[in-house]
Amino acid sequence: MLKIKSPKGRFATDCATNVSSHKECEINRMEERKSERDGAKKEEEEEKKKKKKKKKKKKKKTNTAYRTLTIKTSLT
Repeated sequence: MLKIKSPKGRFATDCATNVSSHKECEINRMEERKSERDGAKKEEEEEKKKKKKKKKKKKKKTNTAYRTLTIKTSLT
C-alpha cells in the first residue's frame, strides 16, 4: 500500500491504494470535519441560550412601607 500524507500529517494507509479512492476518503473526511464543526457550533449556541435564560432580570423590590406611608399622607 502507498502511504499518502494527508494535510494534518496523518498517514492514510487504509484508503491509499490508488489516487481515486484516496480522494474519496479525503472528501469523506472533509464532510465529517464539517459536520463535527457544525455540531460544535450548535452546542455552543445552545449553551449561550441556556446562559441567557439563566440571566433573568430580577424584579425591582419596592419599599412597601414607604408606599403605604405616601398613600396615607396623600389621603389625609
